[in-house]
Amino acid sequence: MPRKRRSKKQVCVLVNVDSLKNILPAPLRHTSLGKLEGRARKLYERVGKFLCPTYEQWELGFLRDTHPEREIRIWEWIADHFEKLRQENPSADPNHLIGSLAAASTWYWPIVVASAE
Repeated sequence: MPRKRRSKKQVCVLVNVDSLKNILPAPLRHTSLGKLEGRARKLYERVGKFLCPTYEQWELGFLRDTHPEREIRIWEWIADHFEKLRQENPSADPNHLIGSLAAASTWYWPIVVASAE
């Protein structure tokens, strides 16, 4: 007997913004990115500049990560899809696109493209 196909459910998580104020940054786990620095700088130009005012602040995220190479690969995926979505939706808010893709990179949230209008 064929099994019924389960429908995919979207999960919405509500976060109290005040609770985010108590989150502390992770400690620095690396002193430099070494051979990964070139890739991190390219990613800053592609997507990081929309999230952090300076490269140094962008770099800190990777220096705090336990596995910076894996995190860079994730951001490369985000940057590739961001550039494609930006071409298809030039009026979309870049921060919203990047945020949606970052959430989607966890394989948990749907991607929503919204216009900046």
